[in-house]
Amino acid sequence: MSQVVPLTSAIDTQERRRFSRFPLTAPMDVVVLRSGIPSTIPGRCIDLGEGGVSAIMAGELRAGESVGLEIKLPVGMEPVQAKAVVRDQKDLLCRLQFVGMRPDAFSALQAWVQLIGPRAMPNIAILPAEKKDPAPAQARRTETRVRRRRQSRKAKWMALSPLIVVLAAVLVWWAWQNDWIGFDPDSTTSAQSQLLKVPSSIMERSLLHRVEPTYPEEALKRKTEGLVVVGAIIGTDGAVKQVQPLSGPDVLARAAVDAVKWWRFQPYEVNGRPAQVQTTIEVDFQLHE
Repeated sequence: MSQVVPLTSAIDTQERRRFSRFPLTAPMDVVVLRSGIPSTIPGRCIDLGEGGVSAIMAGELRAGESVGLEIKLPVGMEPVQAKAVVRDQKDLLCRLQFVGMRPDAFSALQAWVQLIGPRAMPNIAILPAEKKDPAPAQARRTETRVRRRRQSRKAKWMALSPLIVVLAAVLVWWAWQNDWIGFDPDSTTSAQSQLLKVPSSIMERSLLHRVEPTYPEEALKRKTEGLVVVGAIIGTDGAVKQVQPLSGPDVLARAAVDAVKWWRFQPYEVNGRPAQVQTTIEVDFQLHE
């Protein structure tokens, strides 16, 4: 069984000095559980550190909400999977604080911080200024005019920068609205009516990434075993978009859902094009003496 490292104490003790964050543009998924049904909200990370992440999200998150997230790190590293708490969200910008992470994911995050840190803050050598003879009055006036023109251009760009940021955010939101399925209830209903039902045996052969469930403590105390069957909707990118229990012991069903929502499959293709499918997944819970 995979273990999750709690990060709450580490974050509390180091909150005063704050973690360094570094710019990072990378896709990420946020899984939030509402009304007992997990929902995946896509986003894009804009900066990342050991304490948390800032991202532009394609859906609304609530302050204080507990979520699961996966950040696809660059340079061929394994994705970082963690549990986090939503600190705040304004417009599309959201800040999340890590509260739990698997040891391998935390190691990957630390490796990325160590890799990007020296490049993000290069050492700058300060050289002593050379003594120069006073420039002629005409040269000083020319230098002053050039400096003032540069300052004027800089001021214009600073005045336009908020408008550019807003425009970029609108373009990103529009792109997500057209590329992702599942934010508008009407569009979800339309998409589900076109779902292809694929047997579990076929989808098992295309499984790329599997997360083992954590055995619930209550089930361990009761020595409860059994097979949990969940229904899942697999998106065109191979990610699990929706998952809900269908049969099996209730005490084990939540653990099965929490694990399956992180699974990844090879996209199912129809006529050479990825398709969204509906299938069932079996998760077997067995106690080993």
